Amino acid sequence: MHECKKIYISVWGDTVNLRELLIGMFLGAITGYVSFTGGLLFLQKFYSDLPKGLLMGYALLFGIIGCLIVGGVAAKVFKAKRIFIEDSSCIDMTTALRELNLNPSREAEYLKSVSQDVKEEMKELQIYQLFSQEKDHKEQRK
Repeated sequence: MHECKKIYISVWGDTVNLRELLIGMFLGAITGYVSFTGGLLFLQKFYSDLPKGLLMGYALLFGIIGCLIVGGVAAKVFKAKRIFIEDSSCIDMTTALRELNLNPSREAEYLKSVSQDVKEEMKELQIYQLFSQEKDHKEQRK
């Protein structure tokens, strides 16, 4: 059994399988053309009194809808190739704050005026202690 080597390329900042991209583009072009032509024939048959410019515009909408349908099908058939694994243990949060030009003591002051809902959400995301500096206060008491 011969296995096909997968070729990946970068398009608009995303890495994609070249074969699947070409299949999706080909199907999109064919379906767009067929939808446009079919829509034009349909409109000419049933709405022949429309001006030519309007007729072509509506036919173009048929073509665009056909392309969108193929795009949705291609997105379902060709699954994502990436798996994101987030490991917060390797991120130094104080360095990240410094790189974002955030002042931790000023952020702690802002956090005092924030509603309880926001604080609860920050606790769920496990970032509340980073901004509230609770850890720093606990270490200072020891």
